Amino acid sequence: MSEDTAQNTTKKSGIHWRSFFVGFIIGFILGAILIGVGLWYFNRSCKGESSKTTTKTATSSSKVATPKSENVTLDKFTGILYDSGYSEEVPAGHSHTFTFSYPSNWTVTENDALNPNHSGHFYSVAGTNSFTLQISEIAGGIGGACVDTTVPPDLVITSEKITINNQALYITVEGSVSKKEVKDAYVDIDPTQNCIEGVVLLKASQDINFVTKMNFAGNVNKDYFLNSAEYKAAKDILSSLQVIN
Repeated sequence: MSEDTAQNTTKKSGIHWRSFFVGFIIGFILGAILIGVGLWYFNRSCKGESSKTTTKTATSSSKVATPKSENVTLDKFTGILYDSGYSEEVPAGHSHTFTFSYPSNWTVTENDALNPNHSGHFYSVAGTNSFTLQISEIAGGIGGACVDTTVPPDLVITSEKITINNQALYITVEGSVSKKEVKDAYVDIDPTQNCIEGVVLLKASQDINFVTKMNFAGNVNKDYFLNSAEYKAAKDILSSLQVIN
């Protein structure tokens, strides 16, 4: 091999390894840059999704935590109830004036002909969503002792204490426990006794056979009834009731 040929071979070999080394370095740098850009983009995307999720959750929570408030003014009603000694055979018994407060968007009417006991006064307090609270009385006696005071199974949904005319009483809610639906509710003396349901001796100078009933137009879900604004308003109406004389 001539000296020129050897020098050319050495130069070519040096150029080859140098090119390979430079290419390797450039490739390594480009790869690192691409990996860095990829990681940056991925990290940015994750933060963006996390931020969106947090914002949605906070918005949802704030809606639940801030219920809409409704202010309803109250009107006052004054009516008459007879004492329990009043008989259908005589024109009238001793009358008692009573009052209660009710929401101004409700209406109160008297129609004694609707009294299922065919004597005494009958007041209908009509609320929203076809809800009605009935307040009436039974003139005269209310019958003898009950033969069986056992409450039928599946009847009573729940009962809760209420104070009416300074008396501690109960509201009994009835319907079907198994179906979780409510038929109606009424004021009761003892929810554990199934006897003359819905008739309470309201204290006055002479006692009154006080009768109540509250319900929607038909049977409704238990939770709907118990949590409804109408049922709460009915309890407030009864709690405000006072016999004046």
